[in-house]
Amino acid sequence: MDPINFIPRVTGSISATASSLIIYLIFRSETKLSSIYHRIMFSMSCADILSSAAIALTTLPMPSEFPCEGNPWEGRAKGNIQTCEAQGFIIVAGGITGLYNAALCVYYACAIAFQMREENIHKRVEPFLHSIPMFFGLVVAIPPLFLDLYNPGPGWCTLRSIECTAKDDFDGDQYQYIRGSNVMVKVFDVLRFISLGVWLILIVGSFSLIIRRSWRIDQELLSRNQEVTNRNGGNRQTMVQNITDEEPTRQEENATSRLILDLQKSQTTKLIVKQALAYTVVLV
Repeated sequence: MDPINFIPRVTGSISATASSLIIYLIFRSETKLSSIYHRIMFSMSCADILSSAAIALTTLPMPSEFPCEGNPWEGRAKGNIQTCEAQGFIIVAGGITGLYNAALCVYYACAIAFQMREENIHKRVEPFLHSIPMFFGLVVAIPPLFLDLYNPGPGWCTLRSIECTAKDDFDGDQYQYIRGSNVMVKVFDVLRFISLGVWLILIVGSFSLIIRRSWRIDQELLSRNQEVTNRNGGNRQTMVQNITDEEPTRQEENATSRLILDLQKSQTTKLIVKQALAYTVVLV
């Protein structure tokens, strides 16, 4: 079996299955789609299922009959121009998945770095977390349908123009077959790079804000820890003795509660950073 086609079929199937599992777990949870996090993950998983399934089909949707002398691709083709265009559209529109990944990072930044409440994120930020990925994805994916830019390519149908030598079925004369414009392909490639730039800016910016917030929490924890240590003469045994022998004052209780809360925030923030990084690495 041709590895060029075999590998996308395996990886595409695995990706679609994993995203389906995420959707299953979302609807099995108590909150379902009532949380912003779940809504973003649901949208991202739906886009990934479609694009991954389209990639897993590899050459199958490509036209079984083509005017060019010799197929411009390797692998079995069982479709036609329409199925090829459908596959190309879904794969290109699948760029929405990456932008939803950036939207997830922005959500984390709002919740952690800016300490925004869920209600405020829902009202002020969430509409943009869905509209921006949809806008960029569809602006790049829809116009090529009307410009004949979705054509067979290496592995699957994608944005490309085709120019080849074809033979007339009636008189057998050869002619130059052209489908799509190479200039327009480059235009839409530029738009895809712009969306990639937006993706990078949002992810890097969000991670920077989250890491900065995590660093500040850690510094506050170290500072408060040092204060407690200094208050007890820097002796760990003295600290333990004071806790067991004396009733803590209200001020000490409040300080301890704040310390515990900040510690929990720090641990949660680090966990979220790891999760966001994992989603980004897997997507890349």
